[in-house]
Amino acid sequence: MTIITPYLPKMAEMAIKDHPRPCFIRAVELDDRYTGYCRNCAGLGVVLISFSDSGPFHDIPTTRKPITYFDGDGQTGKGWYILGKTEEFTCPHCKGLSRTYTAPAKEQVDGERAYSRPTKIGALMP
Repeated sequence: MTIITPYLPKMAEMAIKDHPRPCFIRAVELDDRYTGYCRNCAGLGVVLISFSDSGPFHDIPTTRKPITYFDGDGQTGKGWYILGKTEEFTCPHCKGLSRTYTAPAKEQVDGERAYSRPTKIGALMP
């Protein structure tokens, strides 16, 4: 398995610039055993970005919304962030077309192609 932090399309870059708080790019897991995956989005066809509502907090905030931890980078503070919306943007590499894969020969049934959704979304990465 390989963890990928995808390249962003221009629309996603503009949305991040327009948002006044930190944003987090969702990393994805790429299963190296399969061919046909887009090397940028791991076959999802989209890249996901979570926009923070508030933070950073020293302690885990009490909320019903999703949260993430960020170690800080000198520009964005270290701590817990409460996430607001998560948006998907069409992958700039595959243009949203890389949603299926061909299974390795040992997993093919009677020579047919096996199709599936790609692996789960990984950790949030800034």
